[in-house]
Amino acid sequence: MSKLELLEDSQKIRAPRSLSYSEYAKQFDQMCELLPVYQDNIDYLIGLLPEMNLPQDAKICDLGAGTGNFIRALAEAIPSAHFTHVDMDPEMNARAKSKYQEVPALNVDIIEEYIERVELPDNHFDLIICVNALNTAPPQLPVLRQMRRWLRPKGTLFLIDFGRKQRVLDWGWYLFRNTLKSHGINRYLRALVENREALKQNRLAGKDQDRGVMWTHSLAEFQDLVSKAGFLIEKSGTCYRDYCDMVVAKA
Repeated sequence: MSKLELLEDSQKIRAPRSLSYSEYAKQFDQMCELLPVYQDNIDYLIGLLPEMNLPQDAKICDLGAGTGNFIRALAEAIPSAHFTHVDMDPEMNARAKSKYQEVPALNVDIIEEYIERVELPDNHFDLIICVNALNTAPPQLPVLRQMRRWLRPKGTLFLIDFGRKQRVLDWGWYLFRNTLKSHGINRYLRALVENREALKQNRLAGKDQDRGVMWTHSLAEFQDLVSKAGFLIEKSGTCYRDYCDMVVAKA
């Protein structure tokens, strides 16, 4: 599929969404602070770095980078790397930029664009990260093939994607248990007030899944699509309380 065909296809498939990322961005980090499984994904990626044998001046791209948590963590581990942050939401990008400014000499470019429409150089990146964003970037197979072109030979893809139906009550109970255990009932009650918009947006995300606007999949379906895109899968499994699928693959 050519770049023009991919652009036309994405414009056709990208239906209006219920979820508002700009509204979600306002409380995203507060919510993540109360969800240990979110930090687990960052810690897992950092733990994999020795196996990747990245150069000190590695070129790393985060697609759907949101508020910048993964890049900030990577910048502490590989301070001389060059980062490319891609996200289509201005509020998410503004919050990420604020975080990046707190890191001395962080070398990062922020690109405000959809994943399926962004222009990036071929054979350029040592590592591409895409966490819970591929499901919002139709059509997924050609998007994955783009990622493969953007990676250098033997470059690494770290991919996590929300594959299962969003169950807000289940996440609410999980939030209650963990917040109560770590911070007490007052912090939980405050969290309900502070994060009411995030909870609302999670419910809207569930509606988008029901309408087919957000892609859902099993681990096997996820692995199959990554393989069809030309990647060699090295690690795979589920994460984020089994709501997400994860692969680590080589170009």
